[in-house]
Amino acid sequence: MGLVCYLTGQTTKNYDLMQDRIKLTIKDDIAFVTLNRPEKLNALDMAMFNALDKCQKSLRKNRTIRAVILQGAEHNFCSGLDVKSVALNPLNAFKLLFKWLPGNANLAQRVSVGWQKLPVPVFAVVEGVCYGGGTQIAIGADFVIAHPDSEFSIMEGKWGIIPDMGGSLVFKHLNQAQAKWHIFSADIIPAPKAHDMGLIYEVSEQPEQTALALIEQLKEMNPDAIAANKKLIRKGWTGSSRKSLWLESYYQTFVLFGKNQTVKSHNQRKPDQKKPYKPRQNW
Repeated sequence: MGLVCYLTGQTTKNYDLMQDRIKLTIKDDIAFVTLNRPEKLNALDMAMFNALDKCQKSLRKNRTIRAVILQGAEHNFCSGLDVKSVALNPLNAFKLLFKWLPGNANLAQRVSVGWQKLPVPVFAVVEGVCYGGGTQIAIGADFVIAHPDSEFSIMEGKWGIIPDMGGSLVFKHLNQAQAKWHIFSADIIPAPKAHDMGLIYEVSEQPEQTALALIEQLKEMNPDAIAANKKLIRKGWTGSSRKSLWLESYYQTFVLFGKNQTVKSHNQRKPDQKKPYKPRQNW
């Protein structure tokens, strides 16, 4: 029960969680993570938070997957927090918000910003509604591909609270005035507008197929170079020049002398005799 893991062509592993809230299927080295509560438009309850957290931890240990597709079951991404469900137990708020150290992410934040710690590209495929916590989870991915009829909303303002699932990090790339308006107003953002304002990467009539095509392109690249670049951007994008330059040189050493750079060089020299990449280094 809980996170049900279907590994196509590989050994199936079942995770012992509370309920079947997340489905994880690995096929052709792509992990498909599906929020699976369609009767509630995949709203977030405690079981969903815990399942997402455990799913991320599991995927971080997998050195062979090349990408993640994050999606919602039955043509809706996520309608946000299931307030009634979470409010049933007074301890749930504590479980979501508690953190051992002030600078660490709590459970509510990890399910959003945690995708950035995966050493592979994460694509959020969005259809239907993507509200509140759903928007923060989706924007926590590296790329958001959305159907033109899908809708986003930073819904927390409607309930008189602030977006506290890592919103202060995942909305940083927006124009500050745009971020302020949509956080303050909690208005609905149609996918085309979300694209125009830089909230999402692409709008597509077939978002999953678009994501898969992009992933196939990235599969040609050195997986260690992608992992290093993702970590470098996460740690150095807004840091000091001194830190960014040091990280750049440090990570490059591991990439240059790694086994996958040898594979990449061979594949470039002999495109008709390509070799498969080795499992990634631990990033």
